[in-house]
Amino acid sequence: MIGCGTQVPTKTKVKTKTIKGDEKKVYLEEKSEKISEKLIFNKYSEGNYFSFEFKLREQFRIPEVIMREDIARKYTTRKKQATMVHNPLGEVTGSIFAMGMIEAWCLAELAAKALPGKQKNIYLDKCKERYIGTKTKTTEDKIVKKILKFTGNYKQAYQDSSEKIFYEFPKFPGQVFDMNYKNNAACTNKKIEEFNCGKTYYLRAKNLINEYLALNQSKKVNYPLTVKVITNNNNQILSFQKREVEFIVVETLEENEQKRLAAIKKEQERKERELKEEKERKERERIAKLQKEEDERKRKERQKKLEKERKERERIAKIEEEKERKRKQKELEELYKPTIAWNGTGFFVSPNGHIVTNNHVIHDTTVTKVSGKCDVVNAYLDNKKFEADILSQDPLNDLALLKVKGNLKIDSYAKFKSEEPQLGEKISTLGYPFGKAISSKIKITSGVVSSLSGLGDEFTRIQIDAALQPGNSGGPIYDSSGNVIGVAVAKAGIFYFLKSYGVLPENMNFGIKSSVVKSFLQANNVNYKTSLKSSPISTVEIAKIGTKHTLYLECLIRKDKLAKINKEINNREKN
Repeated sequence: MIGCGTQVPTKTKVKTKTIKGDEKKVYLEEKSEKISEKLIFNKYSEGNYFSFEFKLREQFRIPEVIMREDIARKYTTRKKQATMVHNPLGEVTGSIFAMGMIEAWCLAELAAKALPGKQKNIYLDKCKERYIGTKTKTTEDKIVKKILKFTGNYKQAYQDSSEKIFYEFPKFPGQVFDMNYKNNAACTNKKIEEFNCGKTYYLRAKNLINEYLALNQSKKVNYPLTVKVITNNNNQILSFQKREVEFIVVETLEENEQKRLAAIKKEQERKERELKEEKERKERERIAKLQKEEDERKRKERQKKLEKERKERERIAKIEEEKERKRKQKELEELYKPTIAWNGTGFFVSPNGHIVTNNHVIHDTTVTKVSGKCDVVNAYLDNKKFEADILSQDPLNDLALLKVKGNLKIDSYAKFKSEEPQLGEKISTLGYPFGKAISSKIKITSGVVSSLSGLGDEFTRIQIDAALQPGNSGGPIYDSSGNVIGVAVAKAGIFYFLKSYGVLPENMNFGIKSSVVKSFLQANNVNYKTSLKSSPISTVEIAKIGTKHTLYLECLIRKDKLAKINKEINNREKN
């Protein structure tokens, strides 16, 4: 039956309102003003030596202002596009027919569709929405910060400058030295003189004297010894008397003399080593000559032996060629042998061995150049293995129906809750996250139903906060009484949410509602069981129930076909 009607455009209404916030005093960091810069230092002892630490501190003043945060709130009401149905008997009564008889019109359409079971209710809701339309309401807040006035009050703040600190000896102008520094924990900014925090430069007396003597060829020190600490805008002169540094000068000169003598000794040892190596080289040449003559004799003997071995190798090569032919034949047979491509979870829903899982567990629909459907599906319950046939697929709702081969009778299978899931009710999930990579044992997670729809208000889905991982797909979701209320299907995409909203999703996973699963089973003539049991049981009991009918699924695909699938996926990811 084909409906007739006129498209009604989408209507949007927008209303804005400004909400004034409270006035409060705050210090405006972005209006801070630098008022001074000071080079500070501290002298301290390190054993028998002394050292200095330097910091270049900047002083700021931060103004106090009276500020108010206003909220500009925008209300948007949007009506989706709908269809105005015309009365076949006449245009005059058309609008009355559309408003008063729309349900009868939808029932007439449904009669023509002849849909089975619960799908009738789903179709009726969709039909009414198509002709009547729906409304959505959203609000959007924009916060505007307003500076009303400056109070005239300020607070002081300090920080370390990013400028480098150098030093030089006035006696040797132009010879500038870098100063080592350390980045400690951040300073408190409460006073200008703060050490052991922030960026601190160090100048050690031992290093200072060593560099001075390296520049001074006479090895004599003119006292007082002066050092100039340099920054872009601040300088500091340090002066040392003879009594302060004479012992360091004497010690450094002695160390340098020891180094000079050690260098002379090292050079003598090098020359002796070269003479010894020359003598050894000549001896090696003599021995090499004798060895060459011996090698020639052995070469001729080896040549005769090689000829004999060549003939033997030809004989063996023929044997190996036959082995290689058989190996390639076996390799070709192995190429077409199904191998494990990926895994997932499923569960028994009937005593005849019917299994429910996700469609993406048994069919990768993202590949187009070759079929992504499993060639063989193996199901494991504990250590018992079943081979399963794929009976039906529902790509739209991501469901698949399997059945174990043979006329087996299954003692334990899942029972569905007779009612729809409730927002906030406790749930548990069973499955095999990450397959058997972590362990071969079944795993359980718990949480609550956090939403009665999926992304984009998808009414066939529920949102749960129980953890789901790759490998949980197709597993059962139980209520607190051990009844199935959904099938685990997906978790929120990290990269999608990070790109769209700038944050990572937390505890955001999804399942397919049991009503959708039951409609799918009815459409495939599977006699499932429902339960009215509502008394809560422990998570331990739920785990015992689920373990008896929750299966580990392996998707096996021919090796040659799997290689093509992986190649297409890799090319897609690169692009």
